[in-house]
Amino acid sequence: MKKLCLIFGICCVASSGCFGKDAYQFLSEIPIGGEGGWDILTIDPTANRLYLSHATKVVVVDLGKNSVIGEITDTPGVHAFVAVPELQRGFSSNGKEDKASVVDLKTLQTTSKIDTGPNPDAIVYEPKRHEVYVFNHTGNSCTVIDPKSASVITTIQLGGSPEFAAVDKAAGRIYCNIEDKAERWWAVSRLAPASTAVPSMTQRSSRSRLAETARRQSRENKPPTNWRWFRF
Repeated sequence: MKKLCLIFGICCVASSGCFGKDAYQFLSEIPIGGEGGWDILTIDPTANRLYLSHATKVVVVDLGKNSVIGEITDTPGVHAFVAVPELQRGFSSNGKEDKASVVDLKTLQTTSKIDTGPNPDAIVYEPKRHEVYVFNHTGNSCTVIDPKSASVITTIQLGGSPEFAAVDKAAGRIYCNIEDKAERWWAVSRLAPASTAVPSMTQRSSRSRLAETARRQSRENKPPTNWRWFRF
C-alpha cells in the first residue's frame, strides 16, 4: 500500500547558529492507498484539510485526525485542487479533459465543470481579487475564473508552458514559472498600467472597474488591456 508521509520538522539550532543533522523529526504516517501517480497537494487551513491529487481523483485528509475522510472523483488526470473557503467551493485542474471541476466542499461532489485551456496544471486562488487562476501547461495560458459564478472571466496568454504557481496575498501577486523557456519567475498583476512598473496601491484599488472591463473584453472576444506580466 502506498503511503503519504506527513513530516513535521523541528529546527534544532546549535550554538554555532547552524542546523544540526537531526533538524527534522518524524511524527506520523497517513496511509493513502490506491494506484497511480501523485501531483500537487494543497492545504485549506480554514477546514484543516489537505487535498492530494492522485491519478483521477483528489484524496481529502483531515489534518486534525490524520486520516482520509473522502475523495473527489471524476477528475481525469487531475494535477491540483484549490479550496475557496468563503464559498464552500473547490476547483480542480483536470489535465486529461481540459476542464476545471467545481466541487461542493461539504459533500465533495462535483456540481459543474468549466472549460479551460489544454492540459490545465497548477491552480491557485487569489483572495483579494476573489479569482481562481488555472495555468494551462500545453495551452501556454492562464484561465481566470470567477469562483462565485463559476464562469471564465478571461484567458491570459503566457508565451510558454506554466508549471507551478504561488500566491503572495500581501502583495496581491501571483507567481508562476514558465518551464519550457527556462525563465525564472513571472508575476501577474491585472491592475498594472501600460508601463512595466509594479502597480501602486491607488491602481490596485481600481480593481472593480478594471475587472468589469476585462469581463466585457472577454465577452467581446478582445484581449484584456490591463493584464500585465513581469519577469523577475
